[in-house]
Parts: sequence; structure tokens; C-alpha cells
Amino acid sequence: MRDGQASFTSRMVMLFRALAVREGIPIFKDTIAEHLLNERGQRIVRRPRTYRRMARLFERRPQLKRFMAALLLRARFAEDELVRAMDTDGVRQYVILGAGWDTFVWRRPDLLDRLRVFELDHPATQAAKRNRIAERGLATHPCQVFVPIDFTTQSLSERLLASGFDPALPTFVNWMGVTYYLPKSVVEGVFRELRGLCAGGVTVAFDYVDTSVLELTAQRPKSVGVRLRRAIAARVWRRIGEPFHTWLDLDDLPQWFQRLGYELCINLTRKSKRDYLQAAEMGGYVPGGGMSIALVRSLPQRD
Repeated sequence: MRDGQASFTSRMVMLFRALAVREGIPIFKDTIAEHLLNERGQRIVRRPRTYRRMARLFERRPQLKRFMAALLLRARFAEDELVRAMDTDGVRQYVILGAGWDTFVWRRPDLLDRLRVFELDHPATQAAKRNRIAERGLATHPCQVFVPIDFTTQSLSERLLASGFDPALPTFVNWMGVTYYLPKSVVEGVFRELRGLCAGGVTVAFDYVDTSVLELTAQRPKSVGVRLRRAIAARVWRRIGEPFHTWLDLDDLPQWFQRLGYELCINLTRKSKRDYLQAAEMGGYVPGGGMSIALVRSLPQRD
């Protein structure tokens, strides 16, 4: 992210969600995303030829179809596990780290009488979202709390406590689409800070890139075309200011989290993601991509 600019990737995720609804992909249905798109985005989503082109693109580049399915699945996973934690663990606080253009409060009014929702994100991204909400006439909910934060310079605990967060209540954290953009020391610090803050216990759903992705990439033969596409992609990521910083070691993940004070409860790797939902709920899509999805729960704190 460039200084003072809203996140490019968060806007792209919103576009993908809107396309998925129009295309009838059942993995995750965000019926509000289209309303938050700018005028150009809405024109793209509403053109029939967009979907003809998308079908041709998916046929030529099946990895893009798998990537889109993975983006939808991580959103579905986080909210499915939130509901389970509300029912089994009594979770009453929902913290969305790097909330971007998340639309949870408008899609799930059935849950809001049991939750307080804290949306945390970079001030520029959050300001852009709030302006768009006002433009579209979407009302905020009394349980919805916007918390602007720069994760690299500000204290997560301080920002949450200043916004009315109750450490004694069981808490669920949605941290999708963020960890790989931050230095590993910052990622570790956030997990430690969440555990230290949440005396009532905390569950975190997040995605990550494991080091085997780098190893596979290094081992695969690279044609001139592949090298060129990767060089272009790397240049694009640098230009939009959101390069990758952190990869996690899949083999060491349980021990790594134990050291941070957590139990690794669910770990959907590149292969096991496809088994999270029934085939009918996938709608013919198979999630791929290099991102894995996981759920961790804080271990009891010692006095």
C-alpha cells in the first residue's frame, strides 16, 4: 500500500466477490460487494460480456479460477468458524484485522444481536470505505466499531481498548489477506499481543503462504514466458506497494504457534482446502493458489 492510498488488493477482492455473486458461485455470497464498487467496477460486473471473457480466461488459465475459489473459500471459512465459536465458546466480540471492504454487518444481521464487531484497517483504506458507505446510503450498525490502525507503528491493544474492546469476553479474530504483507516480527507480535490482551480467550482465523510454495517455484522449470510473467507480476506488486514479506514453515507451524501461546486447530493447506466444503457447495470450483488457511486458539494463560 502506498502512503495515503487505500489498499488496491482489498478493492480487487471486493470486485471478485461481486463477480462471484453474478456468476452464481456458491462458495461465498457477498450480495453487498457490488454496491460498494465504484462506477467503473459496477459497469464491469453488470456487463454480460464480462462473464464470457471470464469463462475464456479461466479456460486458458485454470490457475486463476482456482485462485478465485481460494479467495471465496477463505471468507467462507472465517465466517463459518466464527458462528461455530459463537455457539461453542460463547464468542461475543468479532475483530476483523485488515477489514478492507468487508460487508459482514450488512450480510449477517442475524448475528449482530450477539456480537460487537471491530473493523481494523489502515486509515486510508478505512476512510475510503466509510466514504463509499455514505455515498451508497448504507447505514452503520450500533455494534460496528471502526478502528483505524497502522499495524507497523501502532499498538493493537491500545487501539482496541480505546475503542471499547472488552478483554474479558471470548473473541474471534478474522485476519485474512494480511500476514504475508507484514514482516514476520510484526506477525508474531500481533499474535502475542492478541493472546496477552484477550483474557477471555481468542480464536484467530487467518491465511498464510508456506515456504514450500517458494521451494516448488524454485524447482519447476521456467520457460521464457513464465519468467516474463513473473517479472511483470513482481513489478506490479512493487508499484502498488503491497509486496510479500512473510512465509511460514508448514512443518514447524504447530510448534511455532505453541511458542506463541496457541494451539493449531485447523490447517487447510493447498491440497486440503478442497475438502472443507461439499462438492455441491464448491459449484464446480476447486480452490488452489499458494495461500493456506488456518485456525488457532489461545492456550490458557498462566498466573
